[in-house]
Amino acid sequence: MGIEVMGRAHSVIGSGTHPLPRGHMGTVFEILLLRPNHSISVTAIADMVWPGSNLTAATARRRVQVIVSRLRRFLIARFAADAIAIVNDSDAYRLNVDRLTLDRVAFEEDAAAAIDGNYQAGVQALALWQGEPYVGFSWSSELQAQRRQLISLRRRVEAAMRPDGTHPRNISTVTAKPRVDDPTIIQRQRLLNRMPKVGERRVGLLSAPAGYGKSVVLA
Repeated sequence: MGIEVMGRAHSVIGSGTHPLPRGHMGTVFEILLLRPNHSISVTAIADMVWPGSNLTAATARRRVQVIVSRLRRFLIARFAADAIAIVNDSDAYRLNVDRLTLDRVAFEEDAAAAIDGNYQAGVQALALWQGEPYVGFSWSSELQAQRRQLISLRRRVEAAMRPDGTHPRNISTVTAKPRVDDPTIIQRQRLLNRMPKVGERRVGLLSAPAGYGKSVVLA
């Protein structure tokens, strides 16, 4: 149960997906989702919701406060209390989320672990990528900047993982030289125990003994 933005943006409740709010409430939610767990000033929010309006600081604060109050009620009604919270931070607001409530957080955490050498985290990070991030959001320079940042991070994950599915820092733990007892028998289980896992399954591609001209997929 949470929000997904690594592709078309929507909320997930149970087994169903639901659109995000629209109007001014939706615009404020988009602004906060573009920079999760970061404080965004009331002035910056007002400038993006009402561009060129030259609102006074007091008017901007009052208008944003009303919209945030409505958005909080929406989130409490849609999700468990405090699961996705908007908190006051001086003259700013911050959307508090974690990897269970926003897929971007999970992607960034797994991507960082993958770049640091964790193969399985890389698999998980790439599985979260469902296309261009934040599809359905209103165009803005901030949207473009956040997309570029996430695309760059994905490329770093891909660069850290070898084409054959192994990680350069982890290669000794996911490869093994098969033991051959006779030309047709390979110690299957021993080799599989050394192979990377995808979910709960171990997979690998083995070449058959020379002369057979074929390969065998073990799963």
